[in-house]
Amino acid sequence: MKKFFTLFLIIQVFIFPAVVNAQPPVPLASPDSPTPSASNSLGRTATLNEGDPAPFAGTLLDSRATARMIAELQFNRQTCDLRVSEAVERRAAIMQLSIDQLQIRMDTNNQIFNRRLEIKDSQIQFMDRELNRSTIHPAWWIVGGIVIGAGIALGSFAAAGQFSQ
Repeated sequence: MKKFFTLFLIIQVFIFPAVVNAQPPVPLASPDSPTPSASNSLGRTATLNEGDPAPFAGTLLDSRATARMIAELQFNRQTCDLRVSEAVERRAAIMQLSIDQLQIRMDTNNQIFNRRLEIKDSQIQFMDRELNRSTIHPAWWIVGGIVIGAGIALGSFAAAGQFSQ
């Protein structure tokens, strides 16, 4: 399987080479060409008056169109920021709800555990009291048994003696 996969990758590399397209380089301004008023990585700008030749090929926008583009850009940025903040707030609310639910579940389980612990403690205390409760000493039970047994025997003999007379 490894050999097949390796062979497949080698075939892919040599038969289907990657095509890379680069943007054509931007020509630098020559010293004899008119200098633009501003240049940055987003493109070049130049201020023109009516009848002036354009210092470079491109799209010419009047102030109104430029203002509209800037306004749309700001509006889109604000809309995006609002959507992102709304999504973040919604996700934070969902996470807070999950946290609150887990906290309630944990509090309930702690209350149940504490109540069971109280019940078990009260059972232990009850059983301890019952175990340590002062009872009659076993010697007294023996003495009582002998006395009651002797009394029953004497009573039986006395009753038998009266029946025989």
